[in-house]
Amino acid sequence: NENLEIVDKKVYNDAAKDFGSKPLQIIANLKSEDFVDKAGNKYLFKVGEVLGPQQEMYQEKARKLPVENEFERAYDRKIIVDVPEGYQFKNLDNINIDESYAQDGVELFMFKSTYTIENNQLIIFIKEYYNKNIVPVPIYEEYRTVINSAANFNKVTVVLEKK
Repeated sequence: NENLEIVDKKVYNDAAKDFGSKPLQIIANLKSEDFVDKAGNKYLFKVGEVLGPQQEMYQEKARKLPVENEFERAYDRKIIVDVPEGYQFKNLDNINIDESYAQDGVELFMFKSTYTIENNQLIIFIKEYYNKNIVPVPIYEEYRTVINSAANFNKVTVVLEKK
């Protein structure tokens, strides 16, 4: 978001020697009013937009060739939102998304988002991974479902109102 202020940030495991052996970690405190809209006496928090744009694979034509990704990938995100004193979030269950695909007992693709409320903070956990770089046509729809669940998270808005 162009109107996002990075209050502070730390980056871990970003050295060339860490690539492929340690996860890249970025821990940042951010500030922006672009994720909140006012609706009467309530606020709409566009929590899904915090992830930034996500790939979407909505199509009507049948897939004819396999999907080829350069590498397997995994994302483990934790978003912490301070809840203003005297307010509470509603409709938080919209955050919960759980899509995955396993083959022969091995989970290949997964997007899962959950949340907790602790000490006046909304804490969102998002795990996403793709453990196969060439996706054959017979499992393309399952792959597409997981990819689109991340895009669907992008559209999640929760309501913040006075207690």
